Amino acid sequence: MASQLAEGMTWLHTYQIAHLDLKPGNLLWDSRCCHLMLIDFGMALKWQEDGAPADDIEPFTAVTANYRPPELWKRQMSKAMTCWPVDVWCFGATMVEIFASTMLLPGNTKEHILSAMQQWVRGWNTKAGHPSLVAIPKHLRNVAWFCCAPEASVRPKMKNTYYGVGL
Repeated sequence: MASQLAEGMTWLHTYQIAHLDLKPGNLLWDSRCCHLMLIDFGMALKWQEDGAPADDIEPFTAVTANYRPPELWKRQMSKAMTCWPVDVWCFGATMVEIFASTMLLPGNTKEHILSAMQQWVRGWNTKAGHPSLVAIPKHLRNVAWFCCAPEASVRPKMKNTYYGVGL
């Protein structure tokens, strides 16, 4: 599932499209053929070479709160922002939820979610991690860790490879 999600995000990013709302609720899983489908492109944007949105948009806050990266808690999405790191963060948070069956940023209110975000950032900066990370297989743990880096510039870019995934 994580591999197919990474492949789908890589495909979108190859065509300079950011989904901007990756989360388990926007994934459909067909267990009969083990096939993942990414849905709900209502927030998706095309971006320019520099990563800024190509569409003429009004600033808005993207991404469901429990999956929102730190930079969107500080300011709204605008033409001045780079799009792809938002999807990469959401991919990491979704991986945590898929493997650990718990949200990286739990909470029902903005205050609770923001508190969880601040705790994650402190843990990331001190390399303390998060209890949910142990549920992720070792070979994917660092991927989730760096996808959820507090600074967008530290998150890996998705790269196109011949058969798909290339974090």
